[in-house]
Amino acid sequence: MSFLVPFSWKNPESLEDVWLFSSLGALGGLGHYCVARAMTYAPANFLSPFNYWQIVGSVLVGYWLFNDMPDTLTWIGSLLVIASGVFVSLKNEK
Repeated sequence: MSFLVPFSWKNPESLEDVWLFSSLGALGGLGHYCVARAMTYAPANFLSPFNYWQIVGSVLVGYWLFNDMPDTLTWIGSLLVIASGVFVSLKNEK
């Protein structure tokens, strides 16, 4: 989708916008760095369940900002992803 940016880009209108963009980039980069560092200390099957909290966070932010809840198929898909991750994690544990 980034190929659409030149056609829809708007310059930041205030310093608050610049601060939000900058903090988004810095915190996103820090988050990726922390995940990469965690992968050097623990196996992926141990760390992957922590990524499932992104689903919870996405639902909360979606409800808070947009007053929107996922539909039934989204919940089923999320449960399927989480269940398969837990299954693989338990399977590799033995």
